[in-house]
Amino acid sequence: MAPLWRLLFLITAVVAKKKGVQVRNKEKVKLDEALLPDLKEVLAELDLDATELLALGIETTRQFVSWGRSDVNIHGTDMGWDRDRQKVINAKILSIREHAAKAKKIDHVDPLHELRRERNALTYGRVFVKRSTASFEFKKAWFGASFPEDREMALVRALPVDGCAPLMFQNTSLYKGSAVLADRGGCSFVDKAWHAHNAGASLLLVINNPDTPFDRPTAGYATDAEPTPSPDALAVGLVHQDAGPALVRAASSVWAAHGDSAVELTQTRAPWRAFLEAHGLLKKSVVVDRRQGPWDVRDATTVRAVPLKCVPGRPDCSPVLESEKKVLPDTDSGSLVVDDESFEFVSAAWGGVLPDRPLTIVVATPEHLCAEPPHWVCRTLSLLCPGPNYPAFYAKAAGALVVAKRGGGCAFAVKARHAASLGAAVLVVEQRDEEPLLRMGARAPPFPQVVGVAVRSKAGRALRAGGVASLRAAEAPGFAHRWLELAESAPWPVDAGNAGKLLASVVEKNAGSAERLAFAWAAHAGRATELAARGEL
Repeated sequence: MAPLWRLLFLITAVVAKKKGVQVRNKEKVKLDEALLPDLKEVLAELDLDATELLALGIETTRQFVSWGRSDVNIHGTDMGWDRDRQKVINAKILSIREHAAKAKKIDHVDPLHELRRERNALTYGRVFVKRSTASFEFKKAWFGASFPEDREMALVRALPVDGCAPLMFQNTSLYKGSAVLADRGGCSFVDKAWHAHNAGASLLLVINNPDTPFDRPTAGYATDAEPTPSPDALAVGLVHQDAGPALVRAASSVWAAHGDSAVELTQTRAPWRAFLEAHGLLKKSVVVDRRQGPWDVRDATTVRAVPLKCVPGRPDCSPVLESEKKVLPDTDSGSLVVDDESFEFVSAAWGGVLPDRPLTIVVATPEHLCAEPPHWVCRTLSLLCPGPNYPAFYAKAAGALVVAKRGGGCAFAVKARHAASLGAAVLVVEQRDEEPLLRMGARAPPFPQVVGVAVRSKAGRALRAGGVASLRAAEAPGFAHRWLELAESAPWPVDAGNAGKLLASVVEKNAGSAERLAFAWAAHAGRATELAARGEL
């Protein structure tokens, strides 16, 4: 009987293979020998004859539990096991297997492994700053770690500012996991890196000098020189010199908490004073100028350094990882809040970080801010000033939100440079209502060292009443592009039907903005007035 069963089984398997039937092989499970019970105990529990199993080659527990259901069925039939007994034996074998099975080693395959390798090999990128109106270029050093992924790091100014000595207060939590901002020069890039690393930083950003090439920092790796040992756990990048002023103003500093010794390191001292002090002709003293800021530690922000892939023939570069593609490149718009009333603003394109604090409102004198900053005769004697109230304006402008009107014969950048020379934290330019809000720009460096925003005349009137104002960045992706679309709508179609369709589209896109809707309706009404004046309506 037994040979007949075996013959039928073999014939079935051969036929199935010829027909192409998929026969699943038993999964081989690795068993821990130490967890396998003694074979005699197993056979005694199941009331099986060890001699019969020995004749089938079963000498160990491992060999016995290697039987599958078909094995138990075939051999059990030969030895007279009924179905119920076969079920008990199969259950026991399965129980022993589960108990003695070794935990499978799971190889965790990173689906982003190749993308991460490509990202970490990139040498160019941009520093994205929270609440900043622009992002800034960087070049990755030839040495150091890869740039941190998906991490916002506190931006902290190195003290001393060139990072050429152990950083002050490095035993505090100030630098831990941060991005340290240091000036170029004074020592090698590797020396700066070691000082930042020893303070606990994750990233070192070095501000390039205007008179030096904007190239990747080296430690001998790009030359024939022997490489200098450098920290492997710190990422290092060189940021473009145009980014320096904005990043310095955005960095956290310990000067407010640690007194004059830190203040002296962060303030710019007049060359003549530094010369006289160095030669002992003038007693060294700390001169704190409010216009040099920062005025409040809440101005400090966080940064992310994102490597970018540039494709030849395409004007833009983009991140490799999807998570980094979602990083907002800059803050192009937001809300200006004055006495609980909110107005839209669009930011200037030249950079700067929106202060995260209430700002005192100061109205420019003269109102267009086109006049050069006053000389010492005006500041000290109130003589030969651009206007009767200029000394008072000059005294209040430092650290404040300065309001100026558009026009007056000078460009936006000129107004901004004048505001920056007075130490203003923000320049607000009041636009005319018949014009859309568009981002202000500067044609060439040096770029103004002040945050610039544009508002409509209703916001300007609220600001001229005085008091305190604050700036709130818009949620991504902002709405500056909506104002640009409104600007590109002009001139409106002559045909009434097409003009109506355009108006409906504009209203739908800007449904949540009273200011943009008012501008759109006014522009549509202006179209009708213009056509009527030309006799075309």
